[in-house]
Amino acid sequence: MRRLLAAVACVALAACATPSTPVVVPADQIPFGLGRSPNPEPSGAPELTFKVAFVRRPGRQPARLFLVERTESTFESPAATAVRSLLLGPSDREADRGISTEIPREARLLRAQMFGQVVEVDLSREFQAAASSESFLLRVAQIVTTLTSLEGVTAARFSIDGEVVSVPTHRGETVDRPVTQADYADVLPK
Repeated sequence: MRRLLAAVACVALAACATPSTPVVVPADQIPFGLGRSPNPEPSGAPELTFKVAFVRRPGRQPARLFLVERTESTFESPAATAVRSLLLGPSDREADRGISTEIPREARLLRAQMFGQVVEVDLSREFQAAASSESFLLRVAQIVTTLTSLEGVTAARFSIDGEVVSVPTHRGETVDRPVTQADYADVLPK
């Protein structure tokens, strides 16, 4: 009798063993609580629509900024969301249309904080990677134009790794004050 019980137990255990290959369960046999919802639940994050400033070099004309609209769901501040989106660069489709960025891919946003109508934007040192004076001016103009396209923002002040830095303007001067779109009038979209 013991042998019979042991044999039955072995057969029962073997039947309960995990299969060596994945088992596909048809969707109509998945209990409703485990099934995947056809429409994912919204994240609850508010949606923000804003513009990011990229660069376009049409033919032989000088480079100018080109605004692209973005909409994202986020819990971050509008300024941080817009700068992070800018730092990601143009989409493949935008790049195929000749839209680019002068901001190095390695550059990271460390902080974007609003003080009145000025956003203090703190970027990683990669933002200052070697570049021509035109390229660096466009980098700064991209950040300023992106930030000032947000409601309530009129200027941006720059810091790198927590230290306030001077930035160029289109007039050829370098300033350590908050800068506005007027400081980049020569490269703004027409």
